[in-house]
Amino acid sequence: MRAALAQLSPGECGQFEAEFAQAAALAGAEYDLAPAQRVLDRWWGIAVIRANPLSTHEQAQLARAREGVFDGLWERDDHGDWHQL
Repeated sequence: MRAALAQLSPGECGQFEAEFAQAAALAGAEYDLAPAQRVLDRWWGIAVIRANPLSTHEQAQLARAREGVFDGLWERDDHGDWHQL
């Protein structure tokens, strides 16, 4: 995780290191790895996003959605079927 963030997002790597160090200390004090695992789970998602940045088309879709324009986007209904908006 640290190596991936150091390469993909050096500015965030320090934040990960601080959060993980704090969680590891807590895990050591409590004999429970759950705090460290939560940090790793959160940062795994961030690292995946940094490794696979949005395309220009996806960025444009996101910008439109933030403005409340959802035309052309897809959604999944309660039955798991996809429908275009």
